[in-house]
Amino acid sequence: MGQRPLSLLEAVSTPSLRLTQAGFYQLRRASGHQQLIGVNIDPRESDLEVIPDEVLALWQHRPAAQNAAAVANEPLRSPRQPYPLWWFILLLALATVLAQDWVAARHLGTQREQT
Repeated sequence: MGQRPLSLLEAVSTPSLRLTQAGFYQLRRASGHQQLIGVNIDPRESDLEVIPDEVLALWQHRPAAQNAAAVANEPLRSPRQPYPLWWFILLLALATVLAQDWVAARHLGTQREQT
């Protein structure tokens, strides 16, 4: 912890470094940019497959039979659709333009001489 994997001379001359120990590494570049990298060597911890229901039930502290019954009784929900917000923004911009025109016509109009 807190140890440098390369000396400063090695860091200048090495184009790449193979990290063989799990942990977090902080890269400091010459430009001043810093980057944090997480290294995970064990491939079992990087498995991206879907968790089986039995294993998920164990993590949620529920028996597998109760988990299966809960899934069977749950109604199917449609995926939530994002609410279109663009037309609210368009209406707000239109109202702003109309209000600006009205204010400009009232206050910046030419004054005529009355005879």
